[in-house]
Amino acid sequence: MAAREHNGFDALRLFAASMVVFRHAYGLPAGADPNAEPVLRMLGFISAGGLGVATLFFLSGLLISQSWAHSTTPIEFAAHRVARIWPGLVWCLVLTTYFIVPIGTGAATSFYMRSDVHHYIASNALLYNMQFEIVGVFDEQRFSAINGSLWTLPPEVTMYGVVLVLGLCGLLRNGWIAAFCAVLIGLVLWRVPAIASALHFGWELVRGMLFFLAGMTVYALRRHIRVALWHAVVAWCVFLAIPAAAKEAAFYLVWAITILAIGVHTDIARLLQLRDDYSYGVYLYGFPLQQMLVHWIPTSGAALNFLVAMPVCFVFAALSWHGIERPMLRWVRRLGPDVRECPVGQRWVYSARALCFAIAVPGAAVRSEEHTSELQSH
Repeated sequence: MAAREHNGFDALRLFAASMVVFRHAYGLPAGADPNAEPVLRMLGFISAGGLGVATLFFLSGLLISQSWAHSTTPIEFAAHRVARIWPGLVWCLVLTTYFIVPIGTGAATSFYMRSDVHHYIASNALLYNMQFEIVGVFDEQRFSAINGSLWTLPPEVTMYGVVLVLGLCGLLRNGWIAAFCAVLIGLVLWRVPAIASALHFGWELVRGMLFFLAGMTVYALRRHIRVALWHAVVAWCVFLAIPAAAKEAAFYLVWAITILAIGVHTDIARLLQLRDDYSYGVYLYGFPLQQMLVHWIPTSGAALNFLVAMPVCFVFAALSWHGIERPMLRWVRRLGPDVRECPVGQRWVYSARALCFAIAVPGAAVRSEEHTSELQSH
């Protein structure tokens, strides 16, 4: 697999985020049957939402590793990660809590004066002690969370920290050492449940982190990996022939091969090239917009929920990208001159400016509420 940028991955991330919205269309409306969701019914061990989240983590592990490799300083890497996650998240929390939910549900004026409403925004913006519900909002629905998609952000940011720490220790310079570290961390997470328990991470979150580490491994060994479309075709043929007992593990491997084959194929990547990245916005706004639709049409089914929510979700994602996410990313890049063109002795200036931005936004802890496991089932 070549080391160049692969634009096909942007479209794949958008597709994965849309898969999460598709799954929620079966989990949120009262008129929908969660077990009837096609991917879950066909595979039996993972839903479209779970597969979408796993894909997002896998691609994130690959692309965040690439971001570290392209960063001149650790502070530059950290500043870009902060700019990518928090501005869009904070704006989503403010918009959904102060505008979409109150207007859509007809909440009283006193709603804006409640401390738990403000706490909802603060705790979720910090990614600490995550709060998914506000008393009196969506209480009558099958699922009362305002934005259940936020449960994956703490482990995502945790994995950013893993990349940063490994990089600071010099363990990402050599591809084989980086791959060994990623595999070792994955084995520890998988075989030592006490670690996940201490972090308040359930199996769904651990599985996502394992996919992130798999993406790190692929990037570390990119010069030794060659993936073509025919490899994916052969892998699917083998998958169909293996015993049922081994299908789950085999499926994840085949799926990863397929994602890589599509992402690195030059012609397909050219077709899938996107000028804008709406994937994060689709992921953030899908759940609350679908909840609003359920509130307005309580008897709606999965098809109506998805077909109506998805276009609206794209509108909010586009506004988020063009109005918040992309401007913040550009602003971070303009914090100082191009680091690679600066004399080594002056690079600390860029790092200092980036650090000022990074510490201005609260960092993330890795604790979630106990009912996070309930969110994962939807």
